[in-house]
Amino acid sequence: MTVPEYFEVVKAHLLTNPLVENFQIVRERIAANDGHIRVRMKLINGNLIEFSEYIQLHAGNIQVITYSYHCTDTSGKLIVRWDNTPHFPDLDKFSASQTYRLSRNGRIRLSDEYIQGVG
Repeated sequence: MTVPEYFEVVKAHLLTNPLVENFQIVRERIAANDGHIRVRMKLINGNLIEFSEYIQLHAGNIQVITYSYHCTDTSGKLIVRWDNTPHFPDLDKFSASQTYRLSRNGRIRLSDEYIQGVG
């Protein structure tokens, strides 16, 4: 899969997912060996999700290098956030390869979950 093909798959998923009411591509940069996308979407229940992915092509395979997903309710309160970027370098056991979850009450904890098929 190429970098442009990867982003076409992401967009196709957003267009066809019945949980997505609408979406906006806030930023998109596509090059031969890497790319970045940032998307805001509204779900049919009114919640909002914003996600960002930076990908690289290595030996013909797409690798997600950094990602960030966050979901807010209709009033703008944070429901959940996942990312692998080093916002909290003093957090015990921090590793760029691990996923952390920031809950509505602001607690940060290591998460075994990764949002599959956001939306």
